[in-house]
Amino acid sequence: MLRKTVLVLLCVALVFSLAACNVKQKINEKIAEKVTEGVLEKIAGDGTDIDISEGGITIKGEGGEKITIGGGEWPKGGAANLLPEFKKGTIVSVANADSGCMVLLEDVEEKDAEDYIEKVKNKGFTEKPIESYGDSYYNYAAGLDEKTHASVLYDKKTKSMTINVQIDE
Repeated sequence: MLRKTVLVLLCVALVFSLAACNVKQKINEKIAEKVTEGVLEKIAGDGTDIDISEGGITIKGEGGEKITIGGGEWPKGGAANLLPEFKKGTIVSVANADSGCMVLLEDVEEKDAEDYIEKVKNKGFTEKPIESYGDSYYNYAAGLDEKTHASVLYDKKTKSMTINVQIDE
């Protein structure tokens, strides 16, 4: 009986120590996040607000400009609003601001990339189109108007795709 009690107490102690490690890790992560935010704000200058979250880094400037860098989800707001959402593949990285957006994806099938390019064209990106093909890639670039341009580059070998939109001032 004493042996079972000791064993149960050891198991409970182990569970609590593991839980405490997890809590300690989360606290350390939050501290590192706040320190990093502070350092980046000092580098970026007064009036710059930097927010680090699981979704990435958001930098807000004095003039209201906002840049989000991260990955995992399709970007919302800014230049991303000009692009049709791509719902296939895996988003690896995103950079989004009012003046431009870039989305890097993996695990994209060729047919899905071709369909997406048609959606980009249907959104109006048809001014002065440039299309290029190779054994391992396909690229489409065109303007919406004189200042706004989009491009989609698909790599057949790696099944990766890069989507860009840029707004010139």
